[in-house]
Amino acid sequence: MALDRGIKPSKEEFLNGHWKNLHRLWIWLMIGADIKNGIWAIYGAREGLYKTMCTEWDYVNVRDFEHLNNLWKEKETMTNEDMRTHNTFLGEKLIDLLEVPIGIRPLDETQSKFFKTVYQNPSRNSSEQFVIDIE
Repeated sequence: MALDRGIKPSKEEFLNGHWKNLHRLWIWLMIGADIKNGIWAIYGAREGLYKTMCTEWDYVNVRDFEHLNNLWKEKETMTNEDMRTHNTFLGEKLIDLLEVPIGIRPLDETQSKFFKTVYQNPSRNSSEQFVIDIE
């Protein structure tokens, strides 16, 4: 969700991206602790954004499922408490390096559940559909 048509943008371009896309990303970085493996999903979003925007990681690797399986295999022994610690660390980094408007720590189970009861996802207008230009 950080890329612009498959290309890594500058920090300024990223922060000035389409508001709907950014809002969805902010949610992925904060919400989910109320469901099974939700903190893992938050971690994946935070780590993916951090690696894409703050390191020289080759983001094309997200298309390589063998690479992703190996990446996640390294994390098999992590506990939920480890995950919370890593989420906090990544929250600090993302705020410091990218100035993203998120909390250092994701919302907890109760807060996530409440958010989901009141949030309404913006609709996708037919005029906003993606157009693929095949040459």
